[in-house]
Amino acid sequence: MSTTELVRDLQWYIQGHSFTKDMIVLDQLPYDAILGFDWLLQFSPMHCDWVAKTLQFQHGDQIVTLQGQKPPPVSLSSISAKQMFKSIQDNDVWAYVLVDNPTTESSPQLSPDTSEDIQDMLVQYAVIFQDPKQLPPHRAYDHAIPLYPDAVPVNARPYHYSPQHTTEIESQVKQFVGSWFNHP
Repeated sequence: MSTTELVRDLQWYIQGHSFTKDMIVLDQLPYDAILGFDWLLQFSPMHCDWVAKTLQFQHGDQIVTLQGQKPPPVSLSSISAKQMFKSIQDNDVWAYVLVDNPTTESSPQLSPDTSEDIQDMLVQYAVIFQDPKQLPPHRAYDHAIPLYPDAVPVNARPYHYSPQHTTEIESQVKQFVGSWFNHP
């Protein structure tokens, strides 16, 4: 990355403490600021607790403790069909889990003769419930996917890029395609 922008003596405030530092301007969303080695070195020695996500150091005549964000507790929540469709379109979620916690009050109670009725139905329609032993018969319009001999299967993994990364990839592809077609 390269930049030509610098903000001199930027005063910034975090968790009740003010700091002043020259800051380089970079387009690094979603981050507001990244504390570089030069800033960390300025307040050395430091005590870092990676489990508690704290950073403690001496600033002037006081000890400063910065607390990192703690992840929210894991919880389950239901989503609507619309939310599910959107997350699939955006490739946000790669797996779904259906969690069902049936209680004895809500589960349907089968009568003793229900299982007999089901058994009778399975016997009566045994042909329908058999495992298939062959392909279905040919029809007027059979579906087929023509395959080329020795073709390599498609392997396209769903990578999830940040919006800035996606924009850069699209820009480079357009530039490459444009130069390819304009090449003599």
